[in-house]
Amino acid sequence: MPRKQTATVNFTLRMREGLRRQLEQIAARKKRSINEEIVHRLEQSLRREQEGELLEMAKDTLRQVQEFTRLGSSTQPAPQRPQPKSGGLVEPIPPLKGPKT
Repeated sequence: MPRKQTATVNFTLRMREGLRRQLEQIAARKKRSINEEIVHRLEQSLRREQEGELLEMAKDTLRQVQEFTRLGSSTQPAPQRPQPKSGGLVEPIPPLKGPKT
């Protein structure tokens, strides 16, 4: 059965001793445990990555809108076709003439 996303799990992590010491010092200054500091930094990193992806999507959309606007404003109106004299699609039928007397 899959775990809930809110479940807390144990995870073994290997790192250089120098990095562990650095995290320990930073965590102590911020009054956090090393675990809390690592989790906080991972969450921040993932959030920044998601925000960056959203920002890129927004920039792409803006570029598309600008391009569409630029193309729309630079096009000339379609040339008008000459209209038939009647103003309709077909020529009018001439009136019937009566018999000659």
